[in-house]
Amino acid sequence: MSIDTVERLLEWVEACDNMAAVFQKDMDWDAELDARDDDTFDRRWVEENRKVSSGTGCESELLKLNVLREAVFKKVYRITSNPELAGCASDDFGLIGEKIMKHVESDWVDWLLGSYLSGHFPS
Repeated sequence: MSIDTVERLLEWVEACDNMAAVFQKDMDWDAELDARDDDTFDRRWVEENRKVSSGTGCESELLKLNVLREAVFKKVYRITSNPELAGCASDDFGLIGEKIMKHVESDWVDWLLGSYLSGHFPS
Protein backbone atom coordinates (compact mmCIF):
# COMPACT_ATOMS: atom_id res chain seq x y z
CA MET A 1 0.00 0.00 0.00
CA SER A 2 1.39 3.35 -1.03
CA ILE A 3 0.71 5.95 1.64
CA ASP A 4 0.40 9.18 -0.30
CA THR A 5 -2.74 10.66 1.27
CA VAL A 6 -4.00 11.26 4.79
CA GLU A 7 -6.88 8.89 4.00
CA ARG A 8 -4.48 6.06 3.16
CA LEU A 9 -2.50 6.76 6.31
CA LEU A 10 -5.73 6.53 8.33
CA GLU A 11 -6.59 3.25 6.58
CA TRP A 12 -3.20 1.86 7.61
CA VAL A 13 -3.75 2.96 11.22
CA GLU A 14 -7.23 1.45 11.33
CA ALA A 15 -6.16 -1.91 9.87
CA CYS A 16 -6.34 -4.26 12.83
CA ASP A 17 -2.77 -5.62 12.95
CA ASN A 18 -0.66 -2.62 11.93
CA MET A 19 -0.58 -0.64 15.17
CA ALA A 20 -0.54 -3.85 17.21
CA ALA A 21 2.66 -4.84 15.39
CA VAL A 22 4.27 -1.65 16.65
CA PHE A 23 2.85 -1.42 20.16
CA GLN A 24 1.80 -4.90 21.29
CA LYS A 25 5.27 -5.81 22.49
CA ASP A 26 6.90 -6.41 25.82
CA MET A 27 8.73 -3.08 25.84
CA ASP A 28 9.81 -0.60 28.46
CA TRP A 29 7.77 2.21 26.90
CA ASP A 30 9.03 4.74 29.45
CA ALA A 31 12.60 4.02 28.32
CA GLU A 32 11.53 4.34 24.68
CA LEU A 33 9.91 7.69 25.41
CA ASP A 34 12.99 8.81 27.34
CA ALA A 35 15.13 7.98 24.29
CA ARG A 36 13.01 10.37 22.25
CA ASP A 37 13.76 13.12 24.77
CA ASP A 38 17.39 12.86 23.73
CA ASP A 39 18.56 16.19 22.32
CA THR A 40 19.27 14.81 18.86
CA PHE A 41 15.87 13.17 18.31
CA ASP A 42 13.87 15.91 20.02
CA ARG A 43 15.65 18.73 18.19
CA ARG A 44 15.11 17.03 14.83
CA TRP A 45 11.43 16.35 15.54
CA VAL A 46 10.83 19.99 16.45
CA GLU A 47 12.79 21.20 13.39
CA GLU A 48 10.79 18.98 11.03
CA ASN A 49 7.53 20.01 12.70
CA ARG A 50 8.35 23.68 12.10
CA LYS A 51 9.21 22.96 8.48
CA VAL A 52 6.01 21.03 7.84
CA SER A 53 3.80 23.43 9.82
CA SER A 54 4.95 26.44 7.84
CA GLY A 55 2.86 25.37 4.83
CA THR A 56 -0.84 26.00 4.50
CA GLY A 57 -3.72 23.59 4.37
CA CYS A 58 -7.43 23.87 3.78
CA GLU A 59 -9.96 23.39 6.59
CA SER A 60 -11.21 20.01 5.36
CA GLU A 61 -7.64 18.66 5.23
CA LEU A 62 -6.95 19.90 8.75
CA LEU A 63 -10.10 18.10 9.95
CA LYS A 64 -8.75 14.88 8.41
CA LEU A 65 -5.55 15.35 10.43
CA ASN A 66 -7.59 15.67 13.61
CA VAL A 67 -9.45 12.44 12.79
CA LEU A 68 -6.11 10.72 12.13
CA ARG A 69 -4.55 11.94 15.37
CA GLU A 70 -7.57 10.90 17.40
CA ALA A 71 -7.64 7.43 15.81
CA VAL A 72 -3.93 6.93 16.57
CA PHE A 73 -4.30 8.09 20.16
CA LYS A 74 -7.26 5.80 20.83
CA LYS A 75 -5.67 2.79 19.15
CA VAL A 76 -2.32 3.13 20.94
CA TYR A 77 -3.99 3.82 24.28
CA ARG A 78 -6.25 0.76 23.82
CA ILE A 79 -3.17 -1.40 23.17
CA THR A 80 -0.79 0.01 25.81
CA SER A 81 -2.89 1.91 28.40
CA ASN A 82 -0.11 4.51 28.25
CA PRO A 83 -1.45 8.03 27.60
CA GLU A 84 2.00 9.55 27.10
CA LEU A 85 2.90 6.96 24.47
CA ALA A 86 -0.48 7.42 22.78
CA GLY A 87 0.04 11.19 22.68
CA CYS A 88 3.52 10.80 21.26
CA ALA A 89 2.32 8.46 18.51
CA SER A 90 -0.56 10.82 17.77
CA ASP A 91 1.90 13.70 17.40
CA ASP A 92 4.06 11.59 15.08
CA PHE A 93 1.14 10.70 12.86
CA GLY A 94 -0.04 14.30 12.88
CA LEU A 95 3.40 15.33 11.61
CA ILE A 96 3.45 12.53 9.02
CA GLY A 97 -0.07 13.34 7.86
CA GLU A 98 0.62 17.05 7.57
CA LYS A 99 3.80 16.36 5.58
CA ILE A 100 1.81 14.19 3.18
CA MET A 101 -1.07 16.67 2.95
CA LYS A 102 1.17 19.64 2.24
CA HIS A 103 3.55 17.74 -0.07
CA VAL A 104 6.58 18.78 1.98
CA GLU A 105 9.85 16.98 1.24
CA SER A 106 11.41 15.47 4.37
CA ASP A 107 13.58 12.39 4.45
CA TRP A 108 13.41 12.40 8.23
CA VAL A 109 9.59 12.32 8.35
CA ASP A 110 9.73 9.59 5.69
CA TRP A 111 12.04 7.67 8.05
CA LEU A 112 9.56 8.24 10.89
CA LEU A 113 6.75 6.75 8.80
CA GLY A 114 9.00 3.92 7.64
CA SER A 115 9.71 2.98 11.25
CA TYR A 116 6.02 2.57 11.98
CA LEU A 117 5.37 0.74 8.71
CA SER A 118 8.11 -1.77 9.58
CA GLY A 119 6.63 -2.35 13.06
CA HIS A 120 9.03 -0.22 15.10
CA PHE A 121 8.42 2.71 17.40
CA PRO A 122 10.86 5.42 16.29
CA SER A 123 13.25 6.72 18.93
